[in-house]
Amino acid sequence: MEEYYPDFFNDVFGPVMQPGSSSHTAGPCRIGYEAFCVLGEKPGRIEIRLDRNGSFAGTFGLMNEDLGMLAGAYGMLPDDERIFDIRDILDDEKIEYGFEKTDLKGSDHPNAVEFILTKEGEKQISLTGNSTGGGRIEIVRICGYDVSYIGDTYFTGVCIPEDSQAEMPGFFADQGTGETGMVRTEGKGVLYYKLSGDDSGELRNILEQQYAKNAEVLVFGLKPVLPVISGKKRKKVVIDYFNTLGIGKIDDVEKAFVKAMGLEAAKPIIEKWERLNPAQMDTGAMNQAGLHTEKERSIDQTELYDFMNQSFTSSMIF
Repeated sequence: MEEYYPDFFNDVFGPVMQPGSSSHTAGPCRIGYEAFCVLGEKPGRIEIRLDRNGSFAGTFGLMNEDLGMLAGAYGMLPDDERIFDIRDILDDEKIEYGFEKTDLKGSDHPNAVEFILTKEGEKQISLTGNSTGGGRIEIVRICGYDVSYIGDTYFTGVCIPEDSQAEMPGFFADQGTGETGMVRTEGKGVLYYKLSGDDSGELRNILEQQYAKNAEVLVFGLKPVLPVISGKKRKKVVIDYFNTLGIGKIDDVEKAFVKAMGLEAAKPIIEKWERLNPAQMDTGAMNQAGLHTEKERSIDQTELYDFMNQSFTSSMIF
């Protein structure tokens, strides 16, 4: 999963939710909700698999993990007050459900969970996701295809089995706006997907009509669960600049700060960087930008990284 700077409403504020844990109640509820979106309707049976060595298995039931997971798979989000009645709701509607602690495949995250939802006697889907903290999630596998989706866009997918005679959706990339891609799994088939900031219901309807006569093809749409649809517009953390460009290229680091913060706001941080690490300073670039040099001392490289990340992150949030 790529690391981005925090988004104020998606990452800094906690989720709007019923009482419980953001990572053990809201996160699993959102993962279950995405599984519900893949199935496209209420399931006839809900199977939930927990890693026997993971955190969910260790605290199961103490932080309403079970209620959050079942509610999400039923189609609820974490703010739904019916979460605490979900077991009664499922019993009344004769929807079967069960939990299994096993060696979970598809994710090694401590907060991983797999949902297997079945429509009565017909369609079955599976989805694995990680609750990454503060109500945030990452969907890492859908019906056997590895993906990375954090719930901040609409996600339209088409799963075409390897031995199917169905044709690839050639118009996929041309329909609406957004980013398209594909995931091929050996011996299984191909998942074509589109990420979009707009509701892709029209595209999904077109795809469902195209594959209406082919029961092997799965068309589905995930919905964003985060409050702000941000998609791929977020900026990666500054440490990527160091890894890619090398820490000695201070002119490139300067550009990163100036681009994110503006020259005036960047000046004091870059000046401190220069004082802390004088051996790496390109004084020409700094003087051109109107920044003054004070070569006082150098510090341990790890402390330097910490200083840069803290300065950059705090400036992006506030």
